[in-house]
Amino acid sequence: MKNLRLIEAFIAALFFAIFVIILLYGFFDGLENRTLDWRFRARPTTKLKTKIVLILITDECLTRLGTWPLSRALYASVIDQLAGVGAEAIAFDVVFEDNSTADSKGDEEFVASCRKYGKVILPLVLSEVQVYENLASSPILIEEVRLPFQALAEAAAGFGYINADFDYLNPDGVIQKTFLAHRFEDHWIPAYSMAIAEQVNRQQFIINDQGMTFCGRALPLIDLPPWKPVKNSWHAGNGKAVYINYLGTRYQEPFLTYSFADIIEKKFNPEDFRDAVVLIGPSAVGLGDLKLTPHGLKPGVVVHANLLENILASNFIIPPSMAAQIVIIAIFAFVTFCILCWEGVFVLSTTIFGILLTAYSAFCFMVFSGQQLVLPMTVPLLMSVMQYVVVRFVQLIFNLKQANTNLIEQNVKLDQKVTELMVLHTAGTRFPAILETSILSNEIIARLCELRGADAGLLVYFEPKTGQSQPLGQVAGVRGDAYIQEYRDELAACLKSVFDGKKQVTVSGSTLYSTYLPLLVGNSCWGAICLHESGALKKSWQSEYFWTTLLGICCTALENARLYEMACEVSLARQVQANFLPQKPLELNGYMVAGNSRPATQLGGDYFDYFVVENRYLVVLIADVMGHGVPAALGMTIVKTSVLQRELEGFSIEKLANTINDTLLNSQGKRLMVTAQFMVIDTLEHTGMIYHRGHVFPFRRVLGGAWSQQQCLIAPPLGVKKHTTSPGTPVEIHPGERWLFYTDGLCESLGDDVENETKIAVLQSYLDTRPLIPITEACVDILDHHPSFLTGQPQPDDYTVLLLERSAKA
Repeated sequence: MKNLRLIEAFIAALFFAIFVIILLYGFFDGLENRTLDWRFRARPTTKLKTKIVLILITDECLTRLGTWPLSRALYASVIDQLAGVGAEAIAFDVVFEDNSTADSKGDEEFVASCRKYGKVILPLVLSEVQVYENLASSPILIEEVRLPFQALAEAAAGFGYINADFDYLNPDGVIQKTFLAHRFEDHWIPAYSMAIAEQVNRQQFIINDQGMTFCGRALPLIDLPPWKPVKNSWHAGNGKAVYINYLGTRYQEPFLTYSFADIIEKKFNPEDFRDAVVLIGPSAVGLGDLKLTPHGLKPGVVVHANLLENILASNFIIPPSMAAQIVIIAIFAFVTFCILCWEGVFVLSTTIFGILLTAYSAFCFMVFSGQQLVLPMTVPLLMSVMQYVVVRFVQLIFNLKQANTNLIEQNVKLDQKVTELMVLHTAGTRFPAILETSILSNEIIARLCELRGADAGLLVYFEPKTGQSQPLGQVAGVRGDAYIQEYRDELAACLKSVFDGKKQVTVSGSTLYSTYLPLLVGNSCWGAICLHESGALKKSWQSEYFWTTLLGICCTALENARLYEMACEVSLARQVQANFLPQKPLELNGYMVAGNSRPATQLGGDYFDYFVVENRYLVVLIADVMGHGVPAALGMTIVKTSVLQRELEGFSIEKLANTINDTLLNSQGKRLMVTAQFMVIDTLEHTGMIYHRGHVFPFRRVLGGAWSQQQCLIAPPLGVKKHTTSPGTPVEIHPGERWLFYTDGLCESLGDDVENETKIAVLQSYLDTRPLIPITEACVDILDHHPSFLTGQPQPDDYTVLLLERSAKA
């Protein structure tokens, strides 16, 4: 036992040394950063101590002001307005490296506004290039500064770099740390947020042997790993790094925010900008300035704003020193060693060990939220866990040696268990791999006959409700189908006993089958295996647990095979159903119609179609069968079949509607109800007639206008009442006009406890936000961006849209 304690102490010292080296090399910085992400997300929003306002160039701004890049005259206008209301400083998170070739006047206005205001801070970029002295030499890495174009640089009040380091500080790609200053040649260049803070406070940062100070305050710099490999010029020797203290949450930032377009259009409160530091930057998705932060993707200007608040308010996260981290690792190694010395209480010691690790993790979260102190988690916790596991493994080896005598006595029983496990393993890997029920059934019967010494067997499946048996496979031997028919009454009685009792049935002296083994799924009997055992050939190693497990494996594999075959049939039915819908748009005399449908389940009940009559009339229809799944798919098939028969019977809307209605009323089983809407367009007279059968009213949009709902004369849905006429609503279709037909899923999914009028209004508002693109793409766009998908919940109903458009040309 003394030797064991020495080994445990040696393991503790070894792990301590290994993980200190890992810490000094920074190998686990990525994992440590991940724990810091969790700490940020668990912390609530922190209030601002300085007045910082963000102006974001959003996607909506680009829609209102024009495409990117925006005219620099707009930036000049914003500077003039903010200067007029008394802004403290203005900073642009936009790189203006080159003159504008298409808008030189805008450049001049921008430069003039910057020069007049005198407190505009602009970003610069530090880039690295490889230079070869000759072809045989290795490349030399040279760093260069990329400033704004000359006239703008001369008008700026200050500069700061906007580079984010992902090799040294943030290897996991999440911006948690940043260099506040970077050594370029023989001087220090401030980070962008530090440059803004210098302009606001009219002071510069100071770097000396003791660290970095600003406005007389020492900044809490990160004690970076001294042995971490260096890949470029961004490393501990060339920079002073800090943690960024993100004050917001995943969905909320504490900064007052305006859109760039609102400032241009003077839609803002001047008091919001008085004595405020204003940061302007893009947040539009296509502009590529979204950065990965602990709270997810955020605009780069938000990252700069958080760091600026940290500097101005001295609201930093406090990092631990390297020495403090080594002390924490040593404490964990010692405490783990002490717990492992506790003999004979494995469960209790493991529980206490887990509680200590959990308590330390919770303490790390608390001090981070309360004191903004970052304590290391990954290295000490991982070291303790590995030390604990390795020492427990060593202890296990010692205990196994002591128990060797007892294990020898148990070898026979162990061999029996191994044999059982091998058989179960073979069955567990072989049976689930067979997805054809007939082949699987025959293989299961053959295997069980071999294991139990039976010369004949039969596998049957029970209908869940009636208990009616259905043979799936057999090993006949001398007991073939004719023999089974002769003793069918005995077989039926035994199978009924198995189904009702859900337990094994043994029939002594039976000439048919002597043993009936139930196949159970939960509390129901899935089927039974019938065996004729010729003698007592059951192996001695076959325990009751073995047979229970083996039968469970067989039953699970059989049920999976049955479900797989059903899924294949449903998948084929869905493909057939998809082919019922038109695959291409239809054009006739300046009219175009297209549609798109997305079922909520494998089989849907929405249907749409369009076709031409007499080379003049365009017929458009949309239908929605009540419910989902197979009944709805049957209703859709009825509608499609009726449409396909239109030419044989002579076309008219009344005939088509009556055909569908009569077929639905005469369908077997569950009554099917279908709401439908038909529209017949005279493409020469540009008039139409809408026939409404319980469906939602369509929307129409005139050229240059907004979407509005078209009221129609109503009639009952199809499949409800016989001999119902379909009154028509005449309409006139103008050049450039669009019509939208849809199923009720698009509006019903917009709220559970909301009135229908409100849902229609919400859907109308949503349609007004969608772009005016070709109708084929518009159908997809309307479904892709439907508000119900923003909830993260599954699609609640079938979604179908049908767009009709008359050409804008006369």
